[in-house]
Amino acid sequence: MKAHRDKKRSPKKNQWVIRHGDKWGVRGEGNRRLTRITDTQEEAIRIATRIAQKQGAEVIVQGNTGKIHSAFYASLERSLDENRDVWQELSKH
Repeated sequence: MKAHRDKKRSPKKNQWVIRHGDKWGVRGEGNRRLTRITDTQEEAIRIATRIAQKQGAEVIVQGNTGKIHSAFYASLERSLDENRDVWQELSKH
């Protein structure tokens, strides 16, 4: 007889957008492997935002040099485009 295990909800993991060679990657905080690899930073931010929205987490965006460019809470109340607008506004500073 197998013991019944409760499905635990995965913990919040901030989503990192990082440079990956000449492409961009999305990686959950603490993970070794990339969740996705994309051609553009914008697409990586969209993917990271969707994941972070579901988890109530933040998106951290690294620039080309690897330094943190910006970070924002991916709100479920905002659309993907509105979340992108938040990131773009933060990146101006």
